[in-house]
Amino acid sequence: MAYGYRDRWIDLPGGALHAVEWGEAGPLVLLTHGITAQAHVWDPIAARLAARYRVLSLDQRGHGESLRPPSGYSLADHVADLAAVLDALGGERAVVVGHSLGARNVFAFAALHPARTALLVAIDYGPWIAAEAFTALDARVLGAPSRFASYAEARAYLATRYPQITPDALERRARFGLRPVPDGLVWRYEPAAIAQTLEHLNADLAPLVPRVQAPTLIVRGERSAFYDAAAFARLREARPDFEYVEIAGATHYVPEERPDTVYHLLAAFLERHAAALAGGLARG
Repeated sequence: MAYGYRDRWIDLPGGALHAVEWGEAGPLVLLTHGITAQAHVWDPIAARLAARYRVLSLDQRGHGESLRPPSGYSLADHVADLAAVLDALGGERAVVVGHSLGARNVFAFAALHPARTALLVAIDYGPWIAAEAFTALDARVLGAPSRFASYAEARAYLATRYPQITPDALERRARFGLRPVPDGLVWRYEPAAIAQTLEHLNADLAPLVPRVQAPTLIVRGERSAFYDAAAFARLREARPDFEYVEIAGATHYVPEERPDTVYHLLAAFLERHAAALAGGLARG
């Protein structure tokens, strides 16, 4: 788990966003995680991308070490955070990559800030997801234990909750997703923030679909119970110019289940669109 990252803080009016950073130079690749996760879910992928790119993985608001305001968890708030990160880095454009909640946020960012988006990658989230998927997600997230007596107990829960992710991913979920308190361990996210984020999660992305201008890669886990095949197919019909990959056997947590596959998909996608990365990218 020694991935050689650096911690970075981006000041906002209400606090600071925390990120972990790899690489020294090159086009900026901005990574965003799913709900209840944190920046380190991307570690093995980011560490390999850092050979050619500068990579920043963000703790989104309410998660990890980032600011936890009492309110402000709408899609617009998350999109504004991404813009603020680019402002702080002094750059104009970036490659934006997200999984689940993060995919929703980067998809909207790309649509609303086309001049600042070089490439877009959305993993297991898109418009037209069935309402039942959000209901099931609410139950899973809000039904999680709030406290554990030990890391052993937490790891046992995580292994049951995420049986498909790699052992390394599970260990990072435990190490970076929990924090010690006098009587055990609690989640590093803010529960009230998660509840509000869930209330806003099912945002209508359909009006944004025609507005995405950047070359785009959409990835789905073949066995995902969240991003269903019908929604994936509908986006493919609406935007046949996007690139689409369905990963056989994978469920919703694609980056933590198949980090090698996701790395190779990202590296190849960036290489295919090298011209879009030339000039005008955030280099910090």
